[in-house]
Amino acid sequence: MNKIEKQTIKADVVVDAVELEKVKNIQYIRVRQYPKEGGACGFSQDYSRSAPSEDFDVVYDTTSWLAFCPVYGVFRSCDRCDEWAGSGELVEPGKCIARILTITEEMLELILDDIKTGEDAYSYVAEFKTFE
Repeated sequence: MNKIEKQTIKADVVVDAVELEKVKNIQYIRVRQYPKEGGACGFSQDYSRSAPSEDFDVVYDTTSWLAFCPVYGVFRSCDRCDEWAGSGELVEPGKCIARILTITEEMLELILDDIKTGEDAYSYVAEFKTFE
């Protein structure tokens, strides 16, 4: 298996290209290698909002086939979560009732700064959209 070389697209280039208040969506992807298991796995964080004045919603995803929670970004099946509505709940059974994390522009800026200094994985900003 070929080793994945570390490559980071500098987040400051993205931020310098447009003011953060104009950002609609940023998707950040990190690929981690697991040498003992003989593979790699991709993890993404999608930061999006509908209007410039809103906070960003955060949704997590992975390339793994294992059960993964898009709300908390952890490997766990929904039926093992306390926030999965089972029978007898006040909401429709079989629905996630967890609230999606929201963050401010200032928090996103800190995350982008952290991406710039990330040293443990192949990582990059995969998608970047702005409001017209």
